[in-house]
Order: sequence, then structure tokens, then C-alpha cells
Amino acid sequence: MKIPHIPSRITLFFTFTALITLGHARIPTHSTKKAFQLILTPIHTATFAFYIIFGLFTAFQTLSALIKAITALRSIGHRNKKAAEEGLDFSTGSIYAYIIFLAASSALAYYVLSAVWVVYTLNDFAVKPITDAFAAGRTIADDLSDFFICFAMIALIYHRQRVGFGAVSVDLRPFTYKAIVDGLLLIAFLAVMIVYTCLRAVYSDNTTVSHLVEAANQLLTIQRVEISLFFVLAVNIAASSAWTWIKLKKVSQADTAILGHIVKFVSPMLIIRAIYRVVRYVLYDSKNTVTLQQSDAFRLARVIVLGVTYFVILLFSMN
Repeated sequence: MKIPHIPSRITLFFTFTALITLGHARIPTHSTKKAFQLILTPIHTATFAFYIIFGLFTAFQTLSALIKAITALRSIGHRNKKAAEEGLDFSTGSIYAYIIFLAASSALAYYVLSAVWVVYTLNDFAVKPITDAFAAGRTIADDLSDFFICFAMIALIYHRQRVGFGAVSVDLRPFTYKAIVDGLLLIAFLAVMIVYTCLRAVYSDNTTVSHLVEAANQLLTIQRVEISLFFVLAVNIAASSAWTWIKLKKVSQADTAILGHIVKFVSPMLIIRAIYRVVRYVLYDSKNTVTLQQSDAFRLARVIVLGVTYFVILLFSMN
């Protein structure tokens, strides 16, 4: 007859303990992960809303600029000489429409990236850090929108000078030399933008405090140069457009309208953007420490000032 095995006291103890543990254990029947929510403070909500609003406006302006750029393809190489002689040549040059489209596209990209930035960094539900590459892309999208607008205005002014004074006129020669200087200013502005973006994209690669401080000082130095160049370009466009408008509006109905838009609407908005950049740098960017309230206030002011001015600029640049 086979004698049954009797467990020892130690075995019974561990078995009893395991049964109690299983009895108190809870087996999850569904996922406890919460659905994504966008939780923002009132000032962050306002900032996010303005990014969305200006993004929608700019999207329609970008579509309009694309249509105008496609339409401009048909008029390449065609010019009404009779209309030009009568002061009714309303042409804006062969590349103007395409540059405006690039400007609108850059502004649209900036608003989209900024809205995403708010969702990632200001959301009380879950704050997620963004990469340096993302921050650099957002910055250069904003800078490129200003670069392309300055490029478009300089190209348009010089084109109207060629139409008004004549392509081979002696009176055009000083403007040709100035156009070369303007081109060098634009190249310098673009080069500084690229350098700043490259340094910003690898900012977090500095692993020590001393390297971070050095990188931050380099960014501030380059930012000062960039702000100065943009301010010079804005003042230059305002002065050139005003002088050309005064000279040509008496003999050309087209220049009264085209250059009048630059003088009355585009140039003032560029000056406002340039002044805002200077003020922001002095009161915010160059400071070693700022409060959260100051940061939120400058962020909201930035989207309002830059959003309104750029909307007006695109509106009258495409009219």
C-alpha cells in the first residue's frame, strides 16, 4: 500500500501565504491610461487660440499666393509696351509672386509649429520636452517669413524703378548700385539666420554648465546681429519705397497704387516688427532670469504683434 506524501510545515506556510496574496491581488480588466487632454491656463489658451486663428488666415493667404504664382507663369515674357508708356503697367516682376508664396508658406509653417509647441510644452495634462531641432525649425520658419518679405519688397521696388525710369536709363544707374547693396544685406541676413539655426539645433549637446553658458552667449550675439540687419532692411525698404513713390506717382498711375501700398501699409508693419524685435531682446531675451508671468506675457504679445503685422503685410503684398 502506497503511503501518501504529507507536506512539511514550511511548505504549508508558503502555500497559505501565496493563496492570501492571490486573494488580495486585483487583476485589471481595462486600461488605466487616461485619454489625452489639452489643459491650458487662460493666458496659454489665448496664445494657442491666436496661433490657430492667424494660422487659418495665413493658410487662406498661402492658397491665394499659390494661385497668383501659378497665374504669373502665364505672363512670363509678356509685357504690354503701350500700357507701360501710358503709366498703366501694373507688373510686379517675374519672381515677386513666387517669393510672396514662399513668405506665406514660411509664416504658415511657423504658426503650425508654434501651435504644436504649445500643446507639448504648456499643456498641464502632460508636459513633453521638445527637441532642439524642433525649436530651431520653428525659429527659422519665423525668420524666413521676414526674409522673403524683405526680398519681395526690394525686388518689387527695383522692378518699378526699371519700369518707371527705363531699363537702360542713366537715372536707373544709382538704383542698380543700391540693388547690389540690398542684395548683399539680404545674403548677410540669410547667412546669420542659418548660423543661428545651426547653433540652436545642437544647443543641448553641450553637457557642461560652462559650455551651455558659452553657447547661450553665442546665440545672443548672433541674435543681436540678426535683429540689427532686419532693422536696417526694414528702414531701407521704407525709405526706398517712399522716395521712389514720390518720384514716380506724378507720372505713373500704377506706381501710385503699387508703391503706395508699400509706403502706407507694408513698410510701417515691417518697422513695427523690427521695433518689437529690439524691445523683446532688450526686455526679455537678453535677461538672465525672467518670471513665468513675464514669459507668458511676452509670448502672448509676440503672437499678437507678429500675427497682425504679417497678416496686413501679406494682404497688401498680394493686392
